[in-house]
Amino acid sequence: MECGQPGVDSDLEALRARGAIDVNGEPDRVAVTLMATAGAANPIATSPGTGTSGTGGTGLGGTGGMGSVGGMM
Repeated sequence: MECGQPGVDSDLEALRARGAIDVNGEPDRVAVTLMATAGAANPIATSPGTGTSGTGGTGLGGTGGMGSVGGMM
């Protein structure tokens, strides 16, 4: 009897074979440190006005607030 999902399991097996995760599925500490260092050196830029905190307006009319159009619902 085969367990798990073929795509997901094969991805995990590939990560484990390459040393990115251990047998328990935990990430390799060296890999985490390398990714954190690379991420800090190359942050993802965000454009102004893309936050969800809202700016200006009252009630539901501000940009990025509850009344804005778009996003996942």
